[in-house]
Order: sequence, then structure tokens, then C-alpha cells
Amino acid sequence: MKNPPLPLSQEPKEGLGCGLGVEPGGELGRDELAARERALLEDFLLVRDPQERLALIVEACAGEGIAEGERREADVVVGCVSRVWLRGGVEGGKLGLAWEAESPVVRGLVGLICRVYQGGAAAEVRGYRSGLLGALGLDRQLSPTRWRGLAAVEARIGELAGR
Repeated sequence: MKNPPLPLSQEPKEGLGCGLGVEPGGELGRDELAARERALLEDFLLVRDPQERLALIVEACAGEGIAEGERREADVVVGCVSRVWLRGGVEGGKLGLAWEAESPVVRGLVGLICRVYQGGAAAEVRGYRSGLLGALGLDRQLSPTRWRGLAAVEARIGELAGR
């Protein structure tokens, strides 16, 4: 069964980092996805301590989540050790995403990835690969299993953009 398109209403928390949005009626193309990624990078690199940066990402990018009663097995991202639910759909050519995870750290990291793609033009999202996690130095803080799980999240986002 196909996930229904989700509205782009999952607003980021106010404050540093994940507060970037799409102008009403606007569309993110490849350049805009890269610009959003650069802005997130610049914001989070203001925090020099890697542990503090990770804590800020976890807090700022957690998102609203998916209510427990609305989580479906079909939304579970395969390849994540901690269960991650990722739902999405395309409406008006734009990708809408909602996410949840058992682990608060994973929920924030998934939210960070989703902020790069949220509201992006589906055609552009499918061909774009973010380097944000590595550029933030998170590759040195995360286990290889968690790193692979986050790569699976990004791959799933590309699949959702293709629906």
C-alpha cells in the first residue's frame, strides 16, 4: 500500500539549525537542497564541542514524531538497529516527511537528514546525496552500525520521493 502524501506542516522547532523552511509556493531544487545543507552546516558548526553539537542536533531536529498508534510496520526503515519509522509522500511535486525513532539521538539525527530534504522537489531529492553528517564530524562520533542505519534512512527518503 502506498503512503498517502503528507502535508509539509511538520514544522521544525524554533531556534538554531533546523528552523529553515520553504517559502509558501516555493520549491527546492538541487541548488536549494545544497544551500539548505550549507546553512545547517554553518549553524551547527558554531558549536565547536562535538558532544554539545550532537546534543543540540538531537534537541533541535527531533520534530513532532509519529504518534504510536499511527506507526506502521511498512514505515520501519530496514537497516537501522534502533527502530526508525519514516513516512513520506509527494504532494504538488514536493516531498513531505514525518519520522520517529525509539532512540532520542537517532530521532534527532534522522530529523537532521529530513530537514535537508523536507519540502524538496521530488525529482531533485531522488538524485541528491547529503554530506551533512560527515561534514559535521558525526562520522567520528557514531558507530558503524548507526552510520549504516542513517545511510538507510537517506536511501529510504529517495524511495519516498519516487512514489
